[in-house]
Parts: sequence; structure tokens; C-alpha cells
Amino acid sequence: MYVMGSGNSVNALNAETGKLLWSVPHPQGITNRGFNYWESDDRKDRRLLYTDSIVALEAATGKVLWHFQTVHHDLWDFDVVTAPQLITVNHEGRTIEAVAQPTKQGFLFVFDRLTGKPLWPIEERAVPKSLWTAQGFIDTHRPLCA
Repeated sequence: MYVMGSGNSVNALNAETGKLLWSVPHPQGITNRGFNYWESDDRKDRRLLYTDSIVALEAATGKVLWHFQTVHHDLWDFDVVTAPQLITVNHEGRTIEAVAQPTKQGFLFVFDRLTGKPLWPIEERAVPKSLWTAQGFIDTHRPLCA
């Protein structure tokens, strides 16, 4: 079981005993932007690291092994609404323990659970910049997500 802890950390607890298994502090603490918000010391680079993401953790330590962000700047409510599914697939003649993440847009992202490598190609396309977004935010031409 994972919970927010003191000192702006994420803690893993044993679900049966409540014993603390590990604690990983957030480098900048929890801000009013949430736990996944990060910015550089000069505030020029700002990111929502794990919004709309699949995040694989080392269960014993809490170390992030890999992550994949399905939507980089979600102003149009394209968030992931279902839990990822742990599946076993035959891919290119091999049996692979995988994780599959469906989205509102009808995409199905499938990754090797251990490495985070997509089983099928994922094509990302640049989108045009505009001064105003659908929600009235001013685009500063500086991406919030890399």
C-alpha cells in the first residue's frame, strides 16, 4: 500500500501489518501543483513528471524504474482513466510479461514490465503552438512536459 507521508515523501506500508517498508522523499516536496510537479532551480524548466503516466517502481525500495507519459500537456481531459493491466503476451516468438494501458482516445500502450520498452512502436507527433488554449491559458512556447 502506498501513502503520502511526513516530510513530503511517498511511503510503502505492509498492507497486513502497517509496517513502513520504505520512504522516498520528493526532491522539492509537495507543492500546490501536486506531487508530480517539478521545476529547475532557475524556474525555466517546469514539468508535470508523472501526470497521465504509467510509473514502474522497484517494489522493495520505491525507486522509479521507468515511466511513460501518455499525454504530455493534458488540457483536453485526455487523462488515463483505467488501471493498467498486467498481461502475458506472445510477441515476436517470445512470451513477455507486459503491462497494458488503454486510454480515452482508444490507444492501447503495451510495455515490457521490466524494461518499459514498448512492444509495438509509439509514434509521437509535434502539435502546433498557439497563444491561447481551449481553457484560456497563455502558451509561453515553453513546454511543461518534455
